[in-house]
Amino acid sequence: MFEFILLVLVLSLIFYVIFAGADFGAGIYEFLCLLSKRPSRKELVEKAIGPIWEANHIWLILVIVIFFMGFPKPFMIFSNLFHIPLVFVIIGIIFRGTAFAFRHYDPIQDDWQNRYTWMFALSSVWTSFWQGVIVGSLFSPLPNEMTHFRHYFIDPWLNPFSFSTGIFVMATYLFLAQTFFLSEAPKEQEVRLAIRRDIWKSLIFVFISGSVVFITAFYTNKDFINAFFANTYSIALGAVTTLLLIPLVMSYRFQWNRVSRVIVAIQVAMIMGAVLVKRFPDMIYFQDGSKLTFFEAAAPAAVIQQLFIALLVGVIIILPFLIYLLKVFKSEKGMKS
Repeated sequence: MFEFILLVLVLSLIFYVIFAGADFGAGIYEFLCLLSKRPSRKELVEKAIGPIWEANHIWLILVIVIFFMGFPKPFMIFSNLFHIPLVFVIIGIIFRGTAFAFRHYDPIQDDWQNRYTWMFALSSVWTSFWQGVIVGSLFSPLPNEMTHFRHYFIDPWLNPFSFSTGIFVMATYLFLAQTFFLSEAPKEQEVRLAIRRDIWKSLIFVFISGSVVFITAFYTNKDFINAFFANTYSIALGAVTTLLLIPLVMSYRFQWNRVSRVIVAIQVAMIMGAVLVKRFPDMIYFQDGSKLTFFEAAAPAAVIQQLFIALLVGVIIILPFLIYLLKVFKSEKGMKS
């Protein structure tokens, strides 16, 4: 039962990063278009994420529910230590969703449309960055107790490694969105060519930001470097992710748009897998040298059993209908309705 719960938790995280990440990346793409005063991708964004953007939050809700039910102690530590960046993320999600909904459904086309677009774009950048900051913070030793406000509530996330991870997550989201856009873009060749040119720039951005993460870790978080390169599975997953660049480049070259989406999704899943494998079975490292494993942090057996039953029912009954819902929404008839 416990292994099944962990599997659902990991898969939910992966699905959220892939699908919701592409949504956030769409907003980042719009932000870059606004900055460079290039033609807006508003229609393309609404076509790509409009029918399904709300459904993507299901994965985040599922992660949170599994986390606080199955691992109450780490959830308490996590929500206390990172309550400031978590509030930043929540604020960004609220502003982003509000702006997207108002822009899409507002019957009056006036100056507010431009304001909604800027709000949607800025909040996408903001939220993506703080999500990455939180992720980066989890790979540093955390304080055991609150001796000082700054030491307990600020230092765990206000550091170069966490901020470099935030930029890397933004770059990954942008790359995901642009790859997904190739299948959604209109048939005009100039639009697709423009997106393809942007993809190459984003791919370089991903490489540079990823390198900065490792360089920053080398100077400020050597535990991350040592653990990553000491794990055979992490190295293997990283190597496969890199090798997949060959078929990915070929898919861009021959315009195999659906193949590109699949390869990029697999790459993101492997990057996450490499990080998770490196850490397992440890969940949290503390500054005094102690650690908390997934098994030690698990809720009582009775809670695990109830959570297992709920997730099993959800996988068997709810998940197929969710897949069908997304399929209907993404179909031409569903989008027109």
